Amino acid sequence: MSAITIPEALYPAIFENIKKTQDLEYAQNNTQAERMQKELQGIGEKLDNLLELLLDKSITKQQYDLKYADLTRRKQDLTANLRKSDIEGVVYRPYRIHFKRRYSLKIGKNIPSLFKSSKVEEKRQIINLVLSNLKLKNKNLEFSYRKPVDLIKDFKDCAVMGG
Repeated sequence: MSAITIPEALYPAIFENIKKTQDLEYAQNNTQAERMQKELQGIGEKLDNLLELLLDKSITKQQYDLKYADLTRRKQDLTANLRKSDIEGVVYRPYRIHFKRRYSLKIGKNIPSLFKSSKVEEKRQIINLVLSNLKLKNKNLEFSYRKPVDLIKDFKDCAVMGG
């Protein structure tokens, strides 16, 4: 647990790095959402054109059914992805994550002492909060850090190495 402690003097640099990363992610998410919305509009137009082709007898009912199924399946996928983006708060996500990570950093500096002074159930909760993929291999515990703790650990390793 001591591997994830960070000197408070590094907090401003870490917060700035997190903000830049989240601003970039925000821009990418918005671009992706706009692309999906545009594709969704295009599918609506294709469905209209497809119906026209069927009515004009330019395509068979079987061709119509196949293409209609493909387009509606893609439309459902896009709609689900856009809905998921809305649920995750793509528009507000960077700032929500920014504060979540900022809060995690502040908690992170106290994790070793919290862990030492905790009861067994609290220790389990801290371990579940910080670590994932716990495995016992040849009497050694193997694990990986959960997000955003992995970023904190990587940043500290980088700072310690002078990178």
